[in-house]
Amino acid sequence: MGNSKSVVVLNDKFESAPTTIELLCGNTAHFDHESGISYRCDACFATVFSISMPQVCKELYDKQEVWEILKK
Repeated sequence: MGNSKSVVVLNDKFESAPTTIELLCGNTAHFDHESGISYRCDACFATVFSISMPQVCKELYDKQEVWEILKK
């Protein structure tokens, strides 16, 4: 993951959030400063974890969630 941080407002507090995040699909998402609350994928331009996120990506995160549950 990138080391750069961006200051964003969360719950009326200034907290730092990563400017970029690496997605399970191998792509990178950048903080969407226009919305102020989400990340947008560089490859498909979908908002991460939104209804516009491609089904293939959603399935990767669903599988990851199942693995996390099974590891406990």
